[in-house]
Amino acid sequence: MLVSVLMAVYNGAGTVDEAIASILAQSFRDWELIVVDDGSTDETRKRIERYDDPRIRVLYNAANSGLSASLNVAFRASTGSLIARMDADDVALPHRLQRQVDFLRDHPEIDVVGGAATLWGNDGIYQRPETHEQMAQVLFTENPFIHPTVMMRRRFLEALGGYDETIQRAEDYDLWLRGVTRFRYYNIQEPLIQYRAPTRATWKQARDAALTVWRHGLRTGTPSRGAYGALRYYAAFALWRLGVRFG
Repeated sequence: MLVSVLMAVYNGAGTVDEAIASILAQSFRDWELIVVDDGSTDETRKRIERYDDPRIRVLYNAANSGLSASLNVAFRASTGSLIARMDADDVALPHRLQRQVDFLRDHPEIDVVGGAATLWGNDGIYQRPETHEQMAQVLFTENPFIHPTVMMRRRFLEALGGYDETIQRAEDYDLWLRGVTRFRYYNIQEPLIQYRAPTRATWKQARDAALTVWRHGLRTGTPSRGAYGALRYYAAFALWRLGVRFG
């Protein structure tokens, strides 16, 4: 069962070696890694071209096109029946691919499986809701997956037409929203990657996520729920930026 690992990188020379090395070190060996260099201006190209492994393919965008477009380029070039995401600044734990392949083989009703992550710089574990039902309950106010932990069946991305390239900062959230009524989700509650959680989120990123939730409300005929979710998401971000913490 071939797994296609999709990785987009822009000016990632400082971290991409570790990310690729973690795929090479996987206990599961039947994979292909498709790396899209999204118009990098640093030494990323030199870093990713030095690997002599036929399972690694490198593609280049003529100019910086954004994550959504780059992931679609990688997906169109892929051949695996399972599609895994990997970011160029994270590290996959050695059992990551095997654990997810085994899970999807044992649970044919699940279309997308994510996992937890250990956080760089501390001992914390970052988790998201476990079951599809739990995710659906919070979907209007919380992204249900840690994007670089996700493995999807190919049919999931094909049916949804890939990532929406008009969305730059909430492309994964949009994907889960579009697929929640047609496909089944699950999160393994054990760490699958070492994750560099975004530390400098911007107002634009929060706005994009809020708009994604609002658009989903319009698509599904629940505009009030979409508006409520968007406002709640944006308000939570504003409070976070002001230093307000809960829990």
